[in-house]
Amino acid sequence: KLGDRRSILIGLGLMTAGGLLGGFAVDYGLLIAGRLLAGLGVILLFIMIPKTVSEWFSGRQMFFALSLYLGGWPVGMAIALIALPAILDIWHWSAVFLATGLVCAAILLVCLFFLRDPPKPAALETVPLGRAFRVPWREIVLVTLIGLLWTAFNAAHTVVLAFGPGFIETLGYPPAEAGAIVSINLWVGIV
Repeated sequence: KLGDRRSILIGLGLMTAGGLLGGFAVDYGLLIAGRLLAGLGVILLFIMIPKTVSEWFSGRQMFFALSLYLGGWPVGMAIALIALPAILDIWHWSAVFLATGLVCAAILLVCLFFLRDPPKPAALETVPLGRAFRVPWREIVLVTLIGLLWTAFNAAHTVVLAFGPGFIETLGYPPAEAGAIVSINLWVGIV
């Protein structure tokens, strides 16, 4: 009911508000509230952006556009692994949250001016009543396989992001260098 553009703007707005709330938090409760707001925005974007991309493009173009989107999402994490420890070293932990909120605000402004709703889809072909709709086994197997592969890929990214910097720190590296090492891993994965 909201439309793609408005939903994406709301998601970015939640992420901006969450980052700013976390940055100005004076207690742990506000910090958690900021993280929850930002997380809700991320969930909304993870649902809406692939949907919007798949409506803007079709056929091979859609697969190429989705691969650019999915291959590009670790870019922010790779940059954050380098930038956020540096921000923390120079300023305060609240500056880390403010920085992420300001980046989201900048993206929100770009989308506010340049993002449009995708064109209206053509009427979908419907299956007449009384006629069974069957999905070929080959399609079921392929979709299941790609779902399992995508799950494994995301699980590997999560493990590297969650435990990599801490593990590297136990080897004697300072936090900024540990984050940079994991960032390099992400950049290689993106390529």
